[in-house]
Amino acid sequence: ERVKNKSTRECERELEKIAHENNFEVSLDKKPSKRNIGDKTLLKIYLDRDQLQLLKSRLNIHCEQELLQHLVEEKLQVTEPRTEVKPKVRKQPSQNPRSLSAAKRAIVFKKAEKKCENCGSKYFLQIDHQVSVARGGSNKVENLRVLCRSCNQRAAIEQLGLSTMDRYINGIEI
Repeated sequence: ERVKNKSTRECERELEKIAHENNFEVSLDKKPSKRNIGDKTLLKIYLDRDQLQLLKSRLNIHCEQELLQHLVEEKLQVTEPRTEVKPKVRKQPSQNPRSLSAAKRAIVFKKAEKKCENCGSKYFLQIDHQVSVARGGSNKVENLRVLCRSCNQRAAIEQLGLSTMDRYINGIEI
């Protein structure tokens, strides 16, 4: 009755209270959790009360925060240091002339109002090069347009010919 219509966390707390009141030991398999705050991470762990008291007394530490910091520092001292922690490096832009950045794709779709620039369809939209890359076209926004799959295939057939496009259209090479 005490856990009826309560959230999972509230139920867990209530069950722990009931267990404590009746001198039962309950373990609700809690997983450690963490939360990022700026460049710091909040780390929460669950320890057995006896373990916690033993650690605090052996290390002469009074609060849990100090205990956790002490344990982390101690572990860092005993483990073999790797080379410096390197900051994440951004990937270099793709050298593939057909590859478009997400920002450029967004600009092209916004310019086309998220519909085919030929027939107005909003389904199976693709970005097409007005002057194909095979013919020396670039990835500049001015050379890009949004077409539905059908209009894109039709435009490719007009530019490159049916004999060239047949293998792509019939699914042999995509």
